[in-house]
Amino acid sequence: MPILHPPAYTPPPRLTPRPVFRRALSGRLPRLFFMTDQQTVPDWRAVLAHLPKKSGVILRDYHHPKRSQLASDMAAECQTYHHLLLIGADIGLAQKLSLGLHMPERLAPRLMWRMAQYRKGASARAAPPMRPITMAAHSFRAVHLAAQLGVDGVFLAPIFATATHPKTAPLGVIRLASLCQYASFCGNLPIFALGGMDRAQWRRIKACGTYGYAAMRGFVPANRPTK
Repeated sequence: MPILHPPAYTPPPRLTPRPVFRRALSGRLPRLFFMTDQQTVPDWRAVLAHLPKKSGVILRDYHHPKRSQLASDMAAECQTYHHLLLIGADIGLAQKLSLGLHMPERLAPRLMWRMAQYRKGASARAAPPMRPITMAAHSFRAVHLAAQLGVDGVFLAPIFATATHPKTAPLGVIRLASLCQYASFCGNLPIFALGGMDRAQWRRIKACGTYGYAAMRGFVPANRPTK
């Protein structure tokens, strides 16, 4: 009876992002991102003034009663300091102001579908610029989805314990390093660490392969960040 040898191992191919979003700004994103939340950090203007120039800002405040006006005011303030402003979870508002988009993980598939439908019905010339596009992620599955969408950056959270989500178990440094390695395999996705982050923690986790970090309380003027 012939001896059956196991087939040779073939490593899986690198993931090729679908042409829904196209990463063109990866590597040119700011290293620091301030996540707005007026309940946590009411004076966002002071934070923007103290951030290093050309930092990033993500407008959260999802339930703000005058979110459109807040976005306009914040865009004007960001322009003063040359910050990059992204709108969280609102394609229409991002398009209206010609700003970038940040997608919460739970909304990413729906926003992806809406974006595809929009681009299908509009010519490239008619489509307002909306770059970059980033996504929140909390697991390997979410990082895989981000790679499939071809987003410009991924915000992994929470890395450390945070008062914003006190009941959520933090990923920790070891898991962060594994997720960064997986993101690199999926197509060199820039990873931003979020959750309990400040300057000291950023120095601690740089070696994990993170591109940058984001925070709320970590950017108040009392904890002014440096490059």
